[in-house]
Amino acid sequence: INNFIEKAKLSQEKISFSFAIDDNLKSKKLTSVQGMNIYRTIQEAINNALKYSEADIIAVNIKQQNNQTVINIKDNGKGFDEATIEKGNGLKNMQKRIEEIDGKFGLNSGNDGTNVKIII
Repeated sequence: INNFIEKAKLSQEKISFSFAIDDNLKSKKLTSVQGMNIYRTIQEAINNALKYSEADIIAVNIKQQNNQTVINIKDNGKGFDEATIEKGNGLKNMQKRIEEIDGKFGLNSGNDGTNVKIII
């Protein structure tokens, strides 16, 4: 995830990226399917923010809450109306990937940006 964010930083100089992960999660073991699905979902969320949001800040935060891993991918872009947006393949695929590993996928968007929340 960190490598992907570093590459995104190089290609998008006008956007400030941040990545934070709780120390106790750095050594957390995931199955290959869990790891790939989480990585692809984070990648898609960042790509969507780069493509559509007109944001200048994108933040990825991974933390332990209770007995769950909570991942938030936030931007400060223009957001979108969740009621009227056509869910493209990207959003559907993100939700499907997380549900496939028994996680929860949430999306919240408004005038102050978009937040993709994953709970595993």
